[in-house]
Amino acid sequence: MMNNEITKGQIVYNSTGVEATYIQNLLDGKNLVAVALYDVHGEEYDEVIQVWDRVLTTSPMPKLAEDLIGLQKRIEENIKIRDEINYEICSKKRELSNIDSDIFKRKTALAQHKELENLDLFIQGKITHFIFIDSGRYEIKEFNESIELSDRYDRNKFKLLTLYGNSKGNLSWGINEYSDGSGSNKPVYPCISKEDAESKVLVIYHELLSKLDPKVLDYTFTNTVNSALELGIPLKEIISQAYEQRKEVQRKENIVIINKQIEEFKKQLQLKENKLEELMLEGL
Repeated sequence: MMNNEITKGQIVYNSTGVEATYIQNLLDGKNLVAVALYDVHGEEYDEVIQVWDRVLTTSPMPKLAEDLIGLQKRIEENIKIRDEINYEICSKKRELSNIDSDIFKRKTALAQHKELENLDLFIQGKITHFIFIDSGRYEIKEFNESIELSDRYDRNKFKLLTLYGNSKGNLSWGINEYSDGSGSNKPVYPCISKEDAESKVLVIYHELLSKLDPKVLDYTFTNTVNSALELGIPLKEIISQAYEQRKEVQRKENIVIINKQIEEFKKQLQLKENKLEELMLEGL
């Protein structure tokens, strides 16, 4: 479309896909346009007047800036949804998290000597759930789901459930991957109901938090703190500070990843611009 056919206020583009609002054609054949400026939330806050040699009425390629703004908005929306869900979970756990610390200590002390009682409960068929702890994350599973083999050839067999002891008299439960004891062994905590599991997991994470080393900011540290926060358990200041430090490191790592993605977008955009220029030169 010729420039004299473009009307004031019409949306136009330059060869790189930048969008602008057309103002008027200048005497030298160039074009006066207004380019909008956006903040990180994708909201327009100002515009600048520019002079373009040539304007197009349709975009020659996807607009990278808009794509990045859209991506940022989706990320922020997902973060907001995640925070709302976490807040709801924490509010439901708040009553349990306010239980007197002496009660948690007594439960922790009892848990260290309660495994023989759990063995008796197992024999009576009263164990209904297991708590699995893996690299700081927890999962509550029903009894059958925990011990049944997924292998269709061994559907009549069960995983090996064992009770271990050490020289200090401490006892612990574990479930092997296979019925013959081979494969990995995962530590578990037997429970007599889902409510018992939900209560016991609070005791477990109080103990895990007390053993955390704030100098070791690894995957297990992050998972343990995330699980504790999900359960509504308050953090000690030194753990909270270390956790924020870990999040800052992860944020910087994410920024590096995003910057790499942006650079790749720019490379792809440059390739498309070069291709467009070639096509435009061939058409002259």
